Amino acid sequence: MKLLHRVVVALVVLLTSGAVGHAASRSERAADDAAGLAASAWDAVKTGAGGLWIAAGSLFGTPDPFEYLPEQMPDRDQRFLALMDAAGYRLAAIDTSEGVLGQVRIRFAQQRAPSSEDLDRLRRGLAEHRARHFSPVAEAEWRALRGAVAVNATAGYRASAVTMDLLPWPKVSFHVIPRDPNTGSAL
Repeated sequence: MKLLHRVVVALVVLLTSGAVGHAASRSERAADDAAGLAASAWDAVKTGAGGLWIAAGSLFGTPDPFEYLPEQMPDRDQRFLALMDAAGYRLAAIDTSEGVLGQVRIRFAQQRAPSSEDLDRLRRGLAEHRARHFSPVAEAEWRALRGAVAVNATAGYRASAVTMDLLPWPKVSFHVIPRDPNTGSAL
């Protein structure tokens, strides 16, 4: 606590030293540099605190369902939806709820088996997605796509639905059902 108090006092002294009159003209430049340095450090602290405040607010606030509609999603998320479509899944539901921690859950339902062209596009898209995006949500998206494709490649089972929790912590779950051994379709 004493360290924090000393840092605050030092910042106040540096900030006020540039605003107070100067005894010698030679030291004017040094005082202005110190005040500028303190001001830029203060701006960096305010910016960092603002970012943390926004992150905390989004974690504890009520998620706005409008922000999660496909038309409102940023380009990166639109590309993920296109990859899910290539894998044969359509957006089935977006669930948002509030509480101590807001929750956002997106469900995808399998609508068709992907074609060989879809699988090629999906492989390229997965490699690009993995190389370009580094975040817990991006990791969950990658796991959703890889898991669905892997399960659907088996002879005995298929992932009929994929559920992604985006908030409060990203996670993925699969609804795996057996295929009919005679026709290859779900029982």
